[in-house]
Amino acid sequence: MNLVQWIGSGITRRITASAVLLTMAIVAGLGAISYTTMRSQIREAGDAGLREDAERLALRIERLLDAISENVAGIAANYIMSNGLQDPEGRGRYLGPFFLSYRLPEQISFTLALCDRKGAVIAGNAQLSSYRSFRDSALLKQVIRNGSPYASMLPDRQQNITRAAYPVRATASTKTRGMLVLEISLDEIFERAWHTENARGTMNASLQYRGGTIWEQRTFETMTAATYSRSLHHLRPPFDGLKLAIMVSEPADMMDRSLKILTLTYLAAGLVILLMTLVLTRLLAGRLTGPLVSLTEAADRVAGGGSLAVTIVPQGQDEVGSLARAFNTMLARLRAASEKLEQRVEERTQELEMANRDLTAEKTFSDSAIDSLPGIFYVLDESGSIVRRNRNLALITGYADDELSRMTAIDFVPPEERDRLADAIQKAFDGGYAAIETALLTRTGDSIPFYLTGSSATIADRTMIIGMGIDIAARKRAEEKLKESEEKFRSLIESTSDWIWEIDVNGVYTYSSPKVTDILGYEPEEIMGKTPFDLMPPEEAARLAPRFASITRERGLIQRLENRNVHKTGRPVVLETSGVPVFDKYGQWRGYRGIDRDITERKLAEKTLEELNRTLQRRVEEEVAKNREKDRIMMVQSRQAAMGEMLGNIAHQWRQPLNIVGLIIQDIQDAQLHGQLTPAYLDKSVQRGMEVIQHMSQTIDDFRGFYRTDKGKRTFILNEVIDKVRSFIEASFRNMNITLDVRLESAIEAEGYPNEFSQVLLNILNNARDVLLERKVRSPKITVRLSRQDGRAVVTIGDNGGGIAGDHQERLFEPFFTTKEEGKGTGIGLYMSKNIVEKNMSGRLTARNTAEGAEFRIEL
Repeated sequence: MNLVQWIGSGITRRITASAVLLTMAIVAGLGAISYTTMRSQIREAGDAGLREDAERLALRIERLLDAISENVAGIAANYIMSNGLQDPEGRGRYLGPFFLSYRLPEQISFTLALCDRKGAVIAGNAQLSSYRSFRDSALLKQVIRNGSPYASMLPDRQQNITRAAYPVRATASTKTRGMLVLEISLDEIFERAWHTENARGTMNASLQYRGGTIWEQRTFETMTAATYSRSLHHLRPPFDGLKLAIMVSEPADMMDRSLKILTLTYLAAGLVILLMTLVLTRLLAGRLTGPLVSLTEAADRVAGGGSLAVTIVPQGQDEVGSLARAFNTMLARLRAASEKLEQRVEERTQELEMANRDLTAEKTFSDSAIDSLPGIFYVLDESGSIVRRNRNLALITGYADDELSRMTAIDFVPPEERDRLADAIQKAFDGGYAAIETALLTRTGDSIPFYLTGSSATIADRTMIIGMGIDIAARKRAEEKLKESEEKFRSLIESTSDWIWEIDVNGVYTYSSPKVTDILGYEPEEIMGKTPFDLMPPEEAARLAPRFASITRERGLIQRLENRNVHKTGRPVVLETSGVPVFDKYGQWRGYRGIDRDITERKLAEKTLEELNRTLQRRVEEEVAKNREKDRIMMVQSRQAAMGEMLGNIAHQWRQPLNIVGLIIQDIQDAQLHGQLTPAYLDKSVQRGMEVIQHMSQTIDDFRGFYRTDKGKRTFILNEVIDKVRSFIEASFRNMNITLDVRLESAIEAEGYPNEFSQVLLNILNNARDVLLERKVRSPKITVRLSRQDGRAVVTIGDNGGGIAGDHQERLFEPFFTTKEEGKGTGIGLYMSKNIVEKNMSGRLTARNTAEGAEFRIEL
């Protein structure tokens, strides 16, 4: 039996042989390890030197670029730059000297420019014509639109230029107004770093940009070199976006020289060991590795591919065969376990994904809900620190997030309120809930009234206070204004001359102003529970009940309804009632609110005036019959006859303003009852009421002066007289649907008696009105024109009533001639008008027919 057969005759011999070979391999391995260790140490020493050189060079460049970036960013944030963008006149005084005197760290050469939002250069440290274009779309988008700094390399054959742009914002907002653009040479920066760090003479260095070399410093030329690359990863924006790197190298033979002898020694020993290993391995391969090859390949397939569908065919009954059978059993069990594990992993993965989605949605909803809450939201721990808050807390108080993170709830209130707030917080912890009104201090020292609430809750085994705060400054102001408005409203109600009341749907008084005492003699409390009909005579109540029922059924307005009442003392009182229906916020009718005006004296005056008019008419007829030439007497009678017309005009002038005042007062009360009486609303209503009252007072003065007898001739403005007459009759004409069209040239003067001329205009206008009403003209219209013709002032008054009958034109200005029905005219109005114009004012009054109607012409 030879050696090979002996070794292969059993597993023990094969293991023994393998041990021998393993021993030789270990010897070889130790040698290799020794070699590798020494070589690694040498390499590490060389690499450490390269790394140190590269690190020093890189840090130097990073510090220089960061200092430049920080310096220029500070300039961009300076208010001088923002003012320069907004102050074209002043920028030349301070921007030019600033740019010319500005220097970068270590005297790096540069160009610096301030540009507007479109990239146009406004100022800089160089001639404007020497700047490159700054209208690059990527640069403008990043800096102007996004408000972030931007950097890029510029194509330049002579040197490597980098451009950095920084946003310039307005001092009072974050809006980008322009940008500050810096251009520097990376070559100059690299050279300064190279010389500053005293790089070794046997080292090459280069600056890498996007994988390519843009600058290089070489001290040797060789094909093989040891290199080390280090990216400039500590740069601040915007230079970090350039992805720059430093690469250094030195000749490889300098590092490997000491390894040559060691390499030769180890090579000789290795060859010997290799020959012995090859011989023995060749002998044992067939016996030892043959049965194990299939097992090894199967194990490789399982380990490398992850597949368990592998089966080993056992060879023999020795240990290798037993190992193959055990390996097959193990794979079968692993396959079963793997299938169960994969199924469980898949199920668990689905559960985790669903839980993660639910958790993410819940957190998003919670954050959105908290930030959308009105006022402020906070969560306090037991020390009073704010562990969670919404963004309104920062917006209202003005504190930054880092400041808020260091503050407690007590820090937000004045010193005199801190004990109260601390007690309220402790009360919430002890009792579960607390609320307090206090002042909240802002960062600027302003004090805002707030209503704070808090409830205790257990979160992650910790007791917290969850609460909200509502700004009640507006409510405080509203309460003060409401109190002031109520006082004003009460004063206004008590000072008005009319009786203000309110009734419910059954007609029962639910409110009465104190004025009822002056008008009817009753106290307001005595009126409560009564109806308006309880204050009237029975026959008057019976007369008005159907009409009032009709108005309330249609929810209509009560407009100047005259009604007779009985004073508490028994004397009769005539009231003029106006009212509006009252509805609640749901549209349900709740009754009426209105005013009663005492018109007893006015009715007596009207009755007296009617009797007086009848008496005066008889007297005029008697006096005219006696002496038609007594113009003065007829003038007085004419004015007295027209007094009824003027009182009607006064009534028209006053009814609408009084109704407006009544509605304003009712609207104020309604707004107060429904919580809509704001200070602004009340001020506006009071202002409107005072304007109407002032207008009524002015009307009284105008009518007082209208009938005042002129003492002598004087120069007056015709425009003013015509405007005054129009103001007297416009309301009554409008009530009769008569259009009054007045067109006047500017400031025409005349000499005479303005009040008597006003009477002339009124006579003609009233005659035109009567004709239009008598003939029932559709779209009745009266036109008044004032102009200057041939040096004379001309006033024409025309209507569309059809004109003057032919047989009436010649007698139109005769005394006592009238075309009206008996009892409706005296016939002296036009006669007196002609006398006033032609005798008293040396003018001329004529009449003619036009295509539409009659036209009266006055020439002065």
